[in-house]
Amino acid sequence: MRNNLKNLRIARGWSQKEAGERFGVSERYYGKIERGDRGLTEKWIDKAAEVFGVKPGQIIDEPTFRVAIIKGVLEGGDAIKAIVWEAGANREVPLDDLPEDTPPGLAVVLVRGDSYYPRFFDGDQVFYAENPPPIAEAIDQECVIGLPTGESIVRILRRGSRPDRFHLERWNAPTMFDQRIEWASPVLYIRKSKPNRNAGTK
Repeated sequence: MRNNLKNLRIARGWSQKEAGERFGVSERYYGKIERGDRGLTEKWIDKAAEVFGVKPGQIIDEPTFRVAIIKGVLEGGDAIKAIVWEAGANREVPLDDLPEDTPPGLAVVLVRGDSYYPRFFDGDQVFYAENPPPIAEAIDQECVIGLPTGESIVRILRRGSRPDRFHLERWNAPTMFDQRIEWASPVLYIRKSKPNRNAGTK
């Protein structure tokens, strides 16, 4: 039976081990329930509703919580830095507070430090489409941009002096002129770390 346990768990930031502890079962057993390897009994559905604080129907309904994949960290410099993950680490963030019309397939970059002030603050989350549109559709927008070096950066995309070159602007750093790029995915949403920090909210 399909269930909504994974989405409910991720939305609360729990690992499978933590969820298992709340259910009073082992991580392995909980994992089997979450994957659907073991059927959900009425007793288990009621228990899950109690643990997650939802109605029983939300346990077996189609997923109601969307998630984005964490792609890296934006701190210092320009390039988005990869994260070295520990085994079992949560690599997703919930999207329950994003607009209902937010497209699926989102990725997210985590901001650390204030090197991108005033656009981003420490703890902000920057969302973009994992499958980028044609570059021409991203012109004059703030984007996560893939470079030929394999690095990714966050800049405003402008047309360059040639069709295959682009100017890349940043709020608090010099413009990179006439750059080649591989792809550009517009920033769709910025989840602010503190609601009262409104600078640059999309």
